[in-house]
Amino acid sequence: MKIVFLDRGSFPDWIRFPDASDQWIIYEQTHADQVIERAKTADIIITNKVVLDAEKLDELDKLKMIAITATGTNNVDLIKCAERGIAVANVGGYAANTVAEHTLAQLFALNRNLIAYQHSMTQKKWTQSAHFCHFEAPITDLLSSTLCIIGSGAIGKNLAEKARCLGMNVITADNRKSHLPEYYSVHQALPIADHVVLCCPLTSETKGLISETEFSLMKPTSYLVNNSRGGIVDESALVEAINQQQIAGVSMDVSDIEPLPIDSPLYSIIGRNNVLITPHIAWGSSTAMTQLIDKVLSNIDDFQKGKTSAFTVPVEDLTE
Repeated sequence: MKIVFLDRGSFPDWIRFPDASDQWIIYEQTHADQVIERAKTADIIITNKVVLDAEKLDELDKLKMIAITATGTNNVDLIKCAERGIAVANVGGYAANTVAEHTLAQLFALNRNLIAYQHSMTQKKWTQSAHFCHFEAPITDLLSSTLCIIGSGAIGKNLAEKARCLGMNVITADNRKSHLPEYYSVHQALPIADHVVLCCPLTSETKGLISETEFSLMKPTSYLVNNSRGGIVDESALVEAINQQQIAGVSMDVSDIEPLPIDSPLYSIIGRNNVLITPHIAWGSSTAMTQLIDKVLSNIDDFQKGKTSAFTVPVEDLTE
């Protein structure tokens, strides 16, 4: 079977894949208008973020399987795949630990004002101090603070476990489950949270979930962390919330459009001591990426053996 990897360049060079061959065709990057030409002879497509919509899928007559090198499946038309009998396999759970660790690093950085202190060091303020120490900005502990995790998936549960070990009070908000005693609605949770962390997928229900109304409900001393999907937060409302000091700060690893456009409103706040934005790398520890690729290769092997019952879109045995 011919396998075409459309965006291998979304992984760093130190993560190993099978070498290119007659059966493995590897492209570093594929633009939308290149998909059909590059994948027209493929039995299997590997994609990270390249979009495979219904129109493109209809042009790919030989396609039998799509292997997604991620948990999210919003870049693939799953309904069309089911209609066409195209198997689809994503990889869930691989990033639970690494994203949770990244989130804790963000929370520590925000609460301990590490950006402000790094800036003070580059300005040689410690050298100019009359004392052995130099206090640039307030420092707060995570101990006994209230962490609201929006979402109840693998990453949220992993983060909750780690946060409780640090002595944090953890609450979970999930509008779909707010009728259950162990869950809050988002609007119930925001006013009591010291930290709000988004761990939910981007869906029609969660798009714009955090906007003007939600920022008005948050404590002015609270922090927002989003490592899920950029569209969950209204970026213009976020900039306004930072400018008006409605919240104490924000850290994000995602944006509504990626890579971040040069005209993004987020650039107006990047560089401030209470704003920490990273370029969608929370998922990318070497350990997590190695596990991810191992699972992708395992999914392809399972497909070739006719084992697709656990796939996002399972199919009958299509192997030849």
